[in-house]
Amino acid sequence: MSSFDKYERKGAYHWDATLAAGRFEYNPRLAARYTVALRLLEEHVDLSASQGVDIGCGDGVLLEYLRKRGASTVGIDFEKECLNLYGKYSYDPCPVVQGDVYNLPLSNRCFDFVTMLDVIEHFSEPERALQQARSLLKRGGVLVLTTPFGPDEDGSYHDEEHHEEEYRPEGLQSLLSSVFDTVEVNGYIPSWIDSLYKDDWTVRPVMKGIRGLFKAISYHGFNPYVEFGVGSPETHHDQLVGVAVRD
Repeated sequence: MSSFDKYERKGAYHWDATLAAGRFEYNPRLAARYTVALRLLEEHVDLSASQGVDIGCGDGVLLEYLRKRGASTVGIDFEKECLNLYGKYSYDPCPVVQGDVYNLPLSNRCFDFVTMLDVIEHFSEPERALQQARSLLKRGGVLVLTTPFGPDEDGSYHDEEHHEEEYRPEGLQSLLSSVFDTVEVNGYIPSWIDSLYKDDWTVRPVMKGIRGLFKAISYHGFNPYVEFGVGSPETHHDQLVGVAVRD
């Protein structure tokens, strides 16, 4: 896995676009990543009575959402700087460990859930990483992961510098099924919603207003990326979400 220097350059950028953001700074596209994952987790476990691990926790935004729902969660990340940022932003931080996904310093079969949000694409040995994640889960425990839909039609990756691999739906399904028996893959961030939010607003003032409205309603609790966004991977989405259960 290549070194990830975004936290040194940008600080706690996930917090600044979600939990610590005002209405005009709020990023509904990024926020959807966390909301979609949380909803899928809640379909399988009672978070208020669950223990989990967030692998690749970064600056800890998902840890904070999980803490607020009563889950007891441990965060793991390779980069020390992001863990330091989490400690500064959260007033009641979850335990975090600087560690390697291939040698997790945690007990096996002790956890109800594992999350890996936009992490699997950074691993040079993704199957080995998933085996480590599976080893943490109790029987019936669930893994939820997200990853960019890729590569593009021309074969390019979303992040050529840091991504070791990107996945189409069938590739992610195959990867998860190599480790887990029960697997489901869906898409989120549909392209038609993305076209409203990500267009070139500098030359289209009317559309700039639409984006402002999009941000405002999302900030107050109705995020179109979430409410209209999760569906069959056969239709075009910019992101994938996988759910795998340890039988």
